[in-house]
Amino acid sequence: MAHYAPSIAGTEPTDHYVIVVDGRDVGMIETYLVADHPEWDAIVEQGEGVAGLDLLIGEEELVGKGLGPRVLAAFVRQRVRAPVVVAAVEEENTRSWRAFEKAGFEYVRDVEEDGRPHRLMRLSLGDATAAGETATDS
Repeated sequence: MAHYAPSIAGTEPTDHYVIVVDGRDVGMIETYLVADHPEWDAIVEQGEGVAGLDLLIGEEELVGKGLGPRVLAAFVRQRVRAPVVVAAVEEENTRSWRAFEKAGFEYVRDVEEDGRPHRLMRLSLGDATAAGETATDS
């Protein structure tokens, strides 16, 4: 929890949201401007005004049930105000990167984060409407 304290206090520019299903907290999604994190901006190389996005589904019984793509598509459509959204997903976490793909994100290239291989995923804001339709239909 200490990791999130600066954001909660407003001293670190990341917005955190709790994912609630049937009145139960089941995960978290966060967004930020990539430019606010120069070390990440240098890795992403996607231009100005790009938003970053991270997703965590913390309830094992909900993983693989289509919640991730639905949350991603709805969140991007309703909360993210940027021309492009990116995410770095651990290479070995195939369920996660498949969720991003189902929400309309496209694979850009492999990147390294925290010493581990990740897939850089990208969604153009113009694709957000189509992503919402795709994710909710699956």
